[in-house]
Amino acid sequence: MNTEDQLRQKFARLVPDAPDTVVDPRSIEGRGRTVRAQRTVAASIAGAAVLAAVLVPLALRSGAPHDGAADPASATPDPFTTSPCPDTGLDTYASEPLPTDLVSVRFCDVGTLTSLVPSLPKDALVTGLPDLVARLESLPAGDPAACMAVTPAPPTAVMVFTGTAGEQAVVPVMACALADVSGTLRDALGMRQVLLEQLAGQRRELERPSASFDASDLCAWRTTEIHFDPAVESISKAALCGPGRQQRALDADELQVVQDAWRDALSIPGGGIARGCEDRTAGRLVVLTDYGDIIRFTADSCLVGFVQSGSVTGQPWRMRLATDVRP
Repeated sequence: MNTEDQLRQKFARLVPDAPDTVVDPRSIEGRGRTVRAQRTVAASIAGAAVLAAVLVPLALRSGAPHDGAADPASATPDPFTTSPCPDTGLDTYASEPLPTDLVSVRFCDVGTLTSLVPSLPKDALVTGLPDLVARLESLPAGDPAACMAVTPAPPTAVMVFTGTAGEQAVVPVMACALADVSGTLRDALGMRQVLLEQLAGQRRELERPSASFDASDLCAWRTTEIHFDPAVESISKAALCGPGRQQRALDADELQVVQDAWRDALSIPGGGIARGCEDRTAGRLVVLTDYGDIIRFTADSCLVGFVQSGSVTGQPWRMRLATDVRP
């Protein structure tokens, strides 16, 4: 027996005998095509189901582009133009509960004479309104008898709550003022704080304003009552204000110094300028932001820079200028 015969015997012992039934290879190929087709159909159905699961929620959020559906970009009203401040009725304060279905809440000036012109946020709250109502409802109930013997100063601003039907409720921003929120009286100053916090959150979510703002006499304005954030707002104009509201506009190089310092501004927890650190010889630095906000800064000789002043909301900010900017 040669080597070839020995190999044949070994392979015969390893490989089992062929089955009695001979299978036509064409039938195997046919079954393979059938299985592959079934798998392809199943995969297509599964893929279509996954695609539908992705596209349907997107369609629900975005709206269909036909049948007159609104463009998703226009789903959120413009906070700077929607529900503008009314020309009249700002001295008629709300005696009924606030509208249940809100479309906006806006700060409005009532024209009260003060040493400096009040500066209010130019944008209304148009997002997160159900959250706003929930937060207002969680405020402590106000006590109408708490200010019986107090004559509070007249308000310089009001909050205007506008409902879906155009109805409006006016709430004065002043001490001792109360407003009916879902059947319970709430303190107006507490309501203002909640609204300011909601506005700050909205600014972080929406795009920057497309409109430009200007103020001819920056030295005549108070600091806007809003929570500032250098990561959200940028400075578009600045001036140095001396005694008697003398104003000197900053040139391009000085403005760039202030803009750079604002981007790197640091928040000061717990307060502003320490006693004895205010540098009155440097005047006030007053800036205008792209949101139309006014920010007044006082020179701080102890911290070497300018510190935000004149605002009762949020924490003040400190800017360190790379080069000296003086009147």
